Amino acid sequence: MGVVSTIFRTQMLVARQHDLEAFISDLAEAKMELASSVTDYIDAGQDLDDNSPVVKRLRARREKLELMEKKIDMRMQEYQNKLNMVNTELQSLNGAADQQIQRSFSYRL
Repeated sequence: MGVVSTIFRTQMLVARQHDLEAFISDLAEAKMELASSVTDYIDAGQDLDDNSPVVKRLRARREKLELMEKKIDMRMQEYQNKLNMVNTELQSLNGAADQQIQRSFSYRL
């Protein structure tokens, strides 16, 4: 790969890296909001009878929120894996660019 194509590929990967970091940040924020909602549902049902229909609905909603939280965790892990792949490729490209520059500017007599 030439120096110019390495630079273009690096720029593309850096943009992808920023996108993935933004996705992970958004998911982390959503997860915190979900955790807060789960806590609110737990707190809301403490004063009621365990057999009341309201408590049963609160438990069902809490379970749905916990399931959503697990899905967010899986999605965050997926994005983190992609981010690790991008970082690995960036390191590889940086090493290749360094080698290309060194070859271009080394003089052999």
